Amino acid sequence: MIFAHQIRQVVSEYLSSGFELDEFVRKFAPLSYNVNQDGHAEAIRLANQIEVSLVDLRAGFIGEARFRASLREIVSMDNPNLFIQSLSFASPVNQYSAGETAFLAAR
Repeated sequence: MIFAHQIRQVVSEYLSSGFELDEFVRKFAPLSYNVNQDGHAEAIRLANQIEVSLVDLRAGFIGEARFRASLREIVSMDNPNLFIQSLSFASPVNQYSAGETAFLAAR
């Protein structure tokens, strides 16, 4: 049975040591082969996400730098203490409307 920690280990080695892409594929392929049949649910999800990024790379839609960034995103999504949220407000949140005059300093 394949577990997610095994896949994360290969991704971590690729991202930290900077070994070649072909080496990553050689180490990842045995883990992803038939993972849908004999893998833990988390390993299946992780392998499928990595394979989508790998297909994009091999098809030329993204470069290796973007592939590495997507692997970082995929692995970081598995960290339960990491929350990534982009916030944007239509207007500044501390801007007072013309009608609000409470607590303004006396002139």
